[in-house]
Formats: sequence, structure tokens, C-alpha cells
Amino acid sequence: MQISKYIESRDWEGLSLQLSRMSNSEFRRTETTIRTYMQSLDNALFWEAWQHLLEYRHQAFLACVLSVRHLAKNNKIDFKSEEAQRCAAWIIKYHSDEVVKILRMAIPLLCTETQISEIFNLFGIDDEESWISILIREETPLSYYMLFRALQKADDPALSRAVFLNIIKRNTDISFNMSSIIKTYFGLDDVKSHFAQSVQPYELSHITRSYDNFYYYLMGKQPTI
Repeated sequence: MQISKYIESRDWEGLSLQLSRMSNSEFRRTETTIRTYMQSLDNALFWEAWQHLLEYRHQAFLACVLSVRHLAKNNKIDFKSEEAQRCAAWIIKYHSDEVVKILRMAIPLLCTETQISEIFNLFGIDDEESWISILIREETPLSYYMLFRALQKADDPALSRAVFLNIIKRNTDISFNMSSIIKTYFGLDDVKSHFAQSVQPYELSHITRSYDNFYYYLMGKQPTI
């Protein structure tokens, strides 16, 4: 029986038995096949299959989380579903040290503010500093927006300064624009810096009003107010 048939029929015992019979080279080929196949699954089956694959050999199948891309893109991902909750609970119980790695793989693939908020909640990450410690490693526009929102909620000048200094070192157009927003919004006037595109104080309320406005500025376009 093909691996996909075991997953479609939710025959997890049969799947584990089939995987256990494979040689190392066959197993490595199957890993790739499964990751590709999981991109076609619906939300419920994705979470169920991923949990059982992790239970079989978590290190081999951790990267299957990358398959959330198609669900996120089509707005079919449901982090509140029973299947997602069970899978996350298992990961937290048995492999809590892998949670940050999973989030770092998944977050750049997510498409909305709600999706990012919900995946943090799914894995019990509920304080701003923890959000910031993960989001600061990413450089997608949406991750930057959620990072900015977390900084707003944290309301910690020292933390805002640390984030600013971290991001400006990246030396990319988008990081400079993000740094400009942080410097102006959080009043980091004593930090020496020069930006080709600087945020003016009167522009802040417009830029930070919505993700669309924020994205427009990050991409190097002056806001129209």
C-alpha cells in the first residue's frame, strides 16, 4: 500500500509498520514524498498525520510543518481545531524544546495577523517578550508588523531600543524602513541614524493604523495621507 493510502485511511498503525520496514535510503526518499503529499491535505488530516509522524520519528518529520503554507495561503488553516490542539499538546508535552524551531519555520509562511496570533496561542506563547524574541528573527513584512504590535503592547523603552539596534544591523531596505518606524514611534531620538526614507511624526498614525498601510511604507513608498 502507498504511504498516502495509510494517511488517507488514518491507518496510523499500518503507517508506522510500513515505515519501520524501510531501509535508511528508502526512508529518506519517503520523508520527501510525505512532505510533498501533506501539502494536499485538509486541515484536520494535516494535523492528525503530522502528530502521528512526529510520534514515529519527530526529528525526521518536524519539517512537515512547512506544509502549512498551502492551508495558510487558502485561509484553510485552523489553529483552534481539535486536531491542531491535540498535536500541539503532544509537542509541548514531549518535545517542548522544538516549539521555537517549529514557530520559526511556520511563521514566515503565514498570511494574516490572525494566523500568527493563533499559532502563538496554540503553542502557549502568550507574552509580548516571547513573541518579540521569535518575530525579531524574521524579515517578512507581516512578521515586522506583528513585531511592531508586540512592541506597542510591551511598552518597554529598553526593549524597543534593543529591537531597533538588532534590526538596523541587517542593512536591507526593509530593515531600514522598519528601524525608521521604530525610532520615530518609540522616540529613540538619542540614537544616531540616517535613513533615506524617514518617518515623520505626523505620518505615524496613518502608517500604524493597518497592516496595509504599514506594508506600503516598508516597501519604500511614502504614505498618502
